[in-house]
Amino acid sequence: MHFRSFGAGPRQILAVHCTLSHGGAWQRMTRVCADRWTVTACDLPGHGKSDAWDGSSDLLETTVSALTENLGTRTDVIGHSFGAVVALRLAQRFPDRIRRLCLFEPVLFAASALDDPAVLTRYRQDAEPIMAALSRGDLASAARLFNRTWGDGRHWDDISFRTRKYMTERMPYISAQDDILVDDVAGMLKPEALSRAAMPVLLMTGTESPEIVGSISRALVSHLPLAWQVNIPRASHMGPVTHPEDVAGAIDHFLEMAEEEIDVFFRDRPVTDQPR
Repeated sequence: MHFRSFGAGPRQILAVHCTLSHGGAWQRMTRVCADRWTVTACDLPGHGKSDAWDGSSDLLETTVSALTENLGTRTDVIGHSFGAVVALRLAQRFPDRIRRLCLFEPVLFAASALDDPAVLTRYRQDAEPIMAALSRGDLASAARLFNRTWGDGRHWDDISFRTRKYMTERMPYISAQDDILVDDVAGMLKPEALSRAAMPVLLMTGTESPEIVGSISRALVSHLPLAWQVNIPRASHMGPVTHPEDVAGAIDHFLEMAEEEIDVFFRDRPVTDQPR
C-alpha cells in the first residue's frame, strides 16, 4: 500500500479515499488546515500507486491490515465513501487506537435497512443498470452510469480522458465491494461490532447527495455509541473534493472539541445537531 503525506500540523490524521480515486484527493481539503493537520493518505488497493488487489483475499480485511502500520496509538481517522467503511472497520478492530472518527458518506448500504428497508430496496433498483453493465463486462457504460450518481457533478464527457480511463479500469472494484456494502458479509452492523466503535464519530452528508446516504448516516448515528450527523450545504457525494473548505471546517471543529465539550453536547443536545 502506498501512502502520501499532506500538511505540517501537530494533529496526526489517517485518511482513506473513495473508490475510483486516490490519496491525492485529500490534498485540497488538507490545505485548509495545513498548519494544524498532518494527513497520511493511503492509496487503496489497485488505486494510485498501490499494488492491485489479488482478487481472492477479503478486500475489506486486506485493506484494514495494510492500514494498520500507519495507525498510531491515538490517531484521528477520516474516510470517504468506501474509504469511510474501511475507516469504520478499522475503528471496530482497533477502538483503543483511534481518538476521533470522521466519516463522509460511508456507503455501507445495508445500514439503511436497520431503520428503513424500503430505502435499500430503492437503491438496489437504481443501481441495477450499473451492476448489469458490470456483469456483462461493459466497464465503460458502468463507469458512465456510476458517475451520474456518485461523481462530482461533471458530465462524463467533460472529464479528462485520462481520468475516465482510470475510473473505468477500476470499476471491477465496485463489483468486488457489493457483498461487503449491500449484504454486510463482514458483520459490521452487528450490535457487538457497532458497540466497539465507541469513540466520538462525526458523520457528514451532502445536502444534494442520493437518498440512501442520508439513510445510512441516520442509521449509524442511531446505532453507534457516540455519533452525530452534520449536513454539508450544496455538496453531493464528492464533497471532500468539491467543497473542501466546508468539509474541512466541520472536521476541524470536531477534532478540536475537548472531551468535556463532547460530554456536554451529548447530554444536552440531540445527536443530529452539529456542535457549535
